[in-house]
Amino acid sequence: MRLKKECTPTIRPIESQYGSEITLEGAQGIPLPPTTKEFDRNMVVKRAVRIGIFDSKKKTYISNAVQIEAKWEQNAEDKWLFNKSNTSLNPVLFRSTRKDDLDLQAMQFIFEFVIYYKRGN
Repeated sequence: MRLKKECTPTIRPIESQYGSEITLEGAQGIPLPPTTKEFDRNMVVKRAVRIGIFDSKKKTYISNAVQIEAKWEQNAEDKWLFNKSNTSLNPVLFRSTRKDDLDLQAMQFIFEFVIYYKRGN
């Protein structure tokens, strides 16, 4: 059996126009809605934050890039905690190239706090 010589791929890095890293630690003051006929607090399955990029000049969303699950306890419902040791999701990395044609002065990060709950069965 003959061994083939290892092939080393040529890597061409793409020049970034903009790059950022966001590490989420926590948020507070974001309580659950009160229990009503339509919403039962006991049916909350999980909470998460979605992070996207918004172009304030064009008034459009560039992307809804990532969602990170938040830890929480019922006795501290207004506190959203994020697992810093989960390296696949936290920190969140964003990158753009000149091809994206972003006006960096008009770019904003949007944080959307989401509650998942079970409705009925």
